[in-house]
Amino acid sequence: MIGSGRDYDELSSHAVEMEVGRGVRVQALDLETLILTKEETGAEKDLAVLPLLRRTLKEKSERR
Repeated sequence: MIGSGRDYDELSSHAVEMEVGRGVRVQALDLETLILTKEETGAEKDLAVLPLLRRTLKEKSERR
């Protein structure tokens, strides 16, 4: 379970596929969902990275 009890089936609909190397593709949570789960978890390490994730999301939105 992640965040406030979300399981794989619920989170998989919020995943995006990305290439991380030559021919290596992975599934990762979209930024909005990643931010939400880190806020819900509330662990110090998760809260510490939130400003960077929010800034990245804002910059991504501004490019559209």
